[in-house]
Amino acid sequence: ELATEDGTIVYSTCSMNPIENEAVVASVLKAFAGTLELVDVSSELPLLKRSPGLLKWQVRDKRDETVWWSTYDEVPDRLRQVVTPSMFAPANAADLHLERCVRVYPHQQN
Repeated sequence: ELATEDGTIVYSTCSMNPIENEAVVASVLKAFAGTLELVDVSSELPLLKRSPGLLKWQVRDKRDETVWWSTYDEVPDRLRQVVTPSMFAPANAADLHLERCVRVYPHQQN
């Protein structure tokens, strides 16, 4: 329903937060396992300066900006209804080819 066979789906945000970017892409790939793939588009728009998608990231505690978690196992039980496993980089991030996500930063375009 999302696209025709061999169709293209583009997901774009104005956020730099991997929870809104790579984590969402990873969740979609997981939900549609085997029916979607993240393709390399580095040859498209060759003059657009870009960075690869992230394969790992940390999640910050919204209540305490000094606290960061690398894995869901580090999240205290009392926060597990707010902080979910899908916010973290999946163990198979490399297999999902999350590096194929395109990160475009304004300062790269100068």
